[in-house]
Amino acid sequence: MTLISIIIPTKNRSNLLSNSIDSVINQSYENWELYIVNDSNKKIVINQTDPRIHLVNNKFMSGANGARNTGINLSSGKYISFLDDDDTHSI
Repeated sequence: MTLISIIIPTKNRSNLLSNSIDSVINQSYENWELYIVNDSNKKIVINQTDPRIHLVNNKFMSGANGARNTGINLSSGKYISFLDDDDTHSI
């Protein structure tokens, strides 16, 4: 069972997103899943093949809160952590 679900809402900022993804991947703790929730009609491409990383589209009202709700609904972790697309994070 996944312990930590990490949700990154993003909208048209793929140039910043890669640093946030890398900060999650580079953590020493490995029992996580990452949901990147696209809140835009523009397609996002990420260069990651890690099976713990999921790229999904926002299914709720547009905006960061709707994107976070999409991620929450998809998450399977016991705990949920939010990370902005322009931040790095330590778990």
